[in-house]
Formats: sequence, C-alpha cells, structure tokens
Amino acid sequence: HMAPGQCMLGNWMIKSVGNFVKAKGYSVYLTGNQTTSLTGNANTGNTFTTGLTYSGYPTVYTLQGNPIESGWNLVGNPYPSVISLKTQRTGFTSQVHLYVTSGPYQGSWQAQTISPSGVTIAPFQGFMVRADPTQLPSPPYNGTLSYAFYQNERTRATNASFYHTESENALALEVDFNGVKDITRVEFNSSATEGFDGEYDANKYDGDQGRPTLYSHSSSMWYSINVQPKLTQVATVPVGLRPEASGT
Repeated sequence: HMAPGQCMLGNWMIKSVGNFVKAKGYSVYLTGNQTTSLTGNANTGNTFTTGLTYSGYPTVYTLQGNPIESGWNLVGNPYPSVISLKTQRTGFTSQVHLYVTSGPYQGSWQAQTISPSGVTIAPFQGFMVRADPTQLPSPPYNGTLSYAFYQNERTRATNASFYHTESENALALEVDFNGVKDITRVEFNSSATEGFDGEYDANKYDGDQGRPTLYSHSSSMWYSINVQPKLTQVATVPVGLRPEASGT
C-alpha cells in the first residue's frame, strides 16, 4: 500500500536479508539453476500471517481498460504438508489464485474458490488472496488483516479436482492457441447475485506476455469464475479475449 500520489504498482516490498515470516508469500527471482534454501523448525498448529492490507485506493483503469484492483495479498502455505482450504477466511473473498508453471496453462493464474470440497495447496506453495471490503470497516487496512491457516486443514491427500462447484448449471470455456490454453467459467446458483459475490466469484488475472487470456466481464471487471443467479430465463454473459497475437 503506497501513499496517495505515489505509484499504484509500487506495492512489492523487496527484501535481501532477514527472516521469512511464516504464512507470508514470497516471489523469488532466480537465474540459471539457482535454488533458495529455507531453514528452521517446521510449523505446526494454527498460524497466521501479519501485516496484510486492503489498500485505500479505489479501482483504477489502465490504458488497456482492465482494472488495477486493491486488496490483493500473496500468502503461502506455512506447513511442510499439503493443506485443503475448506474454511472461509474472515475479511477475505473465497477466491484463491495459483500460478501455473507447467502444462498448457503455464504462465497463467487460475482461480478456485474455497468450498467444503477443499482447495489443495502444496507444501510452501504461495497463492494470491483478496481482502473483501464488504466484510470490513472503511479502508485503509494497513497491517490489520490476517489470513488464518488451520492445523485441521492439513492433509495427506495430494489429488483434487481443479474446480469444485455446487452450482446447478456450469459452463467452462477454453481457448487453445497452439497448445497454450486458458479457461474461464460461468455458473448459475440460486444463492448468487448478479454482482460480485465474495463467496462464489473470482477475479481474473492477466497471464504472461504472449499468451491468451480468456474471461467473462461485468461493469469492466474481469471474472475467472462468474456465478450468476438461478437460471430461469435466457441469460447473456459477456465474454472477452486478450489474444496477445494477430490471426484467426
């Protein structure tokens, strides 16, 4: 969170020395075959991140039209084991974004939402979450939020479906550009509204340069998962594509 008048993108804190904070997420730039070592006692029990933010900035639209939105935080699984996120976190939407590093979705951010089925997170895996302003007082929330990790969500399981849904109708759309893929999902659920629902919907991150990004949209917001109310009549849901390439 930067002070008013400073760069909206100046929201990464760069550290070259010091200790890792348990349950915070870190992005490390490596070259060649370098590795980063982490030493210390293994975490157990309930643990929490500290100093997370929902910045006081409103949504800002770039020259390309897609918004820079407040409230994003990078957190990380603090345990040396797989966890299955099943409990909604106070002050945060249900969406969890994981960066894909292999396969046809490589280079894209793909969203899941916390549900009783669980969202599988690998040991030490970092992932993006978003603070929900509808659940909190007025911003800014500098350092006042914490993202909980629970001992009872630790699991030996290593397999899970990519998407979990209890919706009555669902449609997944996929784009395939020479084996590079992206996906977006539209669902209909009687408990959802036409606006953004922190419990069901997920924003869409733009992927790496040169790869297509597929999304649905409403009021200039990009959706990775867009859950609409119960399907009782013909519905129209706008869908957009950033191809990042010329051609058919």
